[in-house]
Amino acid sequence: SDRRADAEAFDAAKPRRQRMGAQGPAEPSRERLDAWLETWVRRDGIAWARSTRLHRGSVMDKWIAPLIGGVRLRELGRARVRDFRAEMLDRGATNATANGAMRVLSAALGAAVEDGLIPTNPCLGIKRLPHTPAPARPLSPLEAERLRIELPTPRDQVLWGLMAYAGLRPEEA
Repeated sequence: SDRRADAEAFDAAKPRRQRMGAQGPAEPSRERLDAWLETWVRRDGIAWARSTRLHRGSVMDKWIAPLIGGVRLRELGRARVRDFRAEMLDRGATNATANGAMRVLSAALGAAVEDGLIPTNPCLGIKRLPHTPAPARPLSPLEAERLRIELPTPRDQVLWGLMAYAGLRPEEA
């Protein structure tokens, strides 16, 4: 049977794995994706910008963990990742959202490859979905003034006016 052959192959490779130690090829991890994501964020997230941590956390909480978090890393092949993307779209995600979730998943699985938990990143080679962003529409002066008047402090109102009329981004203001 297949299981017997797999067991015999595993036993035959054991001495080689023991000789190679930590540098040897590992069996794909039985760890679940949601557990790996927690490890990844805890360990690697300290180097991310705050906005990156917030964005990735939001994507993982809304899309990745609920839809495929319970899948073991060893079971995450390209077909399962494509199914995940299709399920996101079925649940109302836009192409841009699905592409963004795939980027986060790919980054997490890339780190799993680096750690030897899986042999390859199953997200690699999956093409992005077509996406045409809507052009930005500037506020009219009337809309800008309506928003400015609603701000709570004079400081906020001045800052808003500077950004709205000088075209500054928040980090530039």
